[in-house]
Amino acid sequence: MNVRRNYICICMMLVAAVFFVGCTQKKAEAPSTAVESAPVFQGGTYTVPVQGFNGAYTATVTVDGQSITDIVLGEHKETPHIGSTGLEIMVQRMLDAQTAGVDAVSGATVSTLMFRHAVSTALKEAGAPAALLAAPPVAKQETQQLSTDVLVIGGGGAGLSAAIAAAREGADVLLIEKQDILGGSTAISAGIVYSALDDVDETAVVDYYMDRAQGNADADLLGFYAGHSRDTIAFLEGIGVQWMMKAPSGTAPEPRAHFSTGFTGTTLTEALIAAAEAEGVTILTGVKGTELIQAADGSITGARAASRTGDYVINAGAVILATGGYDASTEMKELYAPSSAQDFPLSNKGNTGDGISMGLAVGADSA
Repeated sequence: MNVRRNYICICMMLVAAVFFVGCTQKKAEAPSTAVESAPVFQGGTYTVPVQGFNGAYTATVTVDGQSITDIVLGEHKETPHIGSTGLEIMVQRMLDAQTAGVDAVSGATVSTLMFRHAVSTALKEAGAPAALLAAPPVAKQETQQLSTDVLVIGGGGAGLSAAIAAAREGADVLLIEKQDILGGSTAISAGIVYSALDDVDETAVVDYYMDRAQGNADADLLGFYAGHSRDTIAFLEGIGVQWMMKAPSGTAPEPRAHFSTGFTGTTLTEALIAAAEAEGVTILTGVKGTELIQAADGSITGARAASRTGDYVINAGAVILATGGYDASTEMKELYAPSSAQDFPLSNKGNTGDGISMGLAVGADSA
């Protein structure tokens, strides 16, 4: 009797299981009556305000219902050759990638981030699909092998000057700059260059800076600087730099300070970039030096570098490090200048000590 009851229960359970499975399958196979709504993408022209680094302006975005066809900047006051150049790069990136989600331009981060926000706002007003707002895919390239006579790492005033000088001596020169914009700290400076007045004043220049450094400076290095300072002025004048005036500066009463036209460092970098290009220097921006290549005998034979799209191995007869200091690196300041670790850097934000780190890695003296 118990066996029969158990048998009946098992059969009922199997019937129930089949019933529920059958119901589930029937429900899954039933046609859906839901209608997915496609995003509405209105073609037209949309003008939106932009809060720029140096004031407000407008951006006008034109779409045709499927793509971004044009982006026009209104009159703005972004810094020439920095923010303004960054905006031009940003516009081209957006049109090429067909999205507002492109990376900000390093070297003009604030200006281009605010601009990106404005273009995104315009596209949302147009009902653009997510693809026109998302970050574009990055196509990675195979490691590129390059060769040059002279590799300059760093595209500020020092690096550009070194590249010009090497090219004028007949060398094939490649300059790489990790940021998207050339100029470094020179570009955001006031465009003031100092030099000794004459041969006699060279000694006074050394004494002046030794006094300002409270004796904690290299007198030989200062002597080299003072002795070549007038050559620097002549070099800059030779590539077209003009001066508004010469005047005293700091605590020195002598008129050693040369103020470039416009009282801006972009006057200097604009002339340096033009001269480097005229001399045939190959320039790669957005390419960061990562490691010096050292031969078995200790000599430096090139460098490794990296960009968003891939890596580089650059073989060179000589490598010039012109990457600036480390005042934008909290980690390095904590290590070498702890009292300044939390100070806000007024120089280029790319000054993170890359060249110093690369040099130390191959045994350079840090003293």
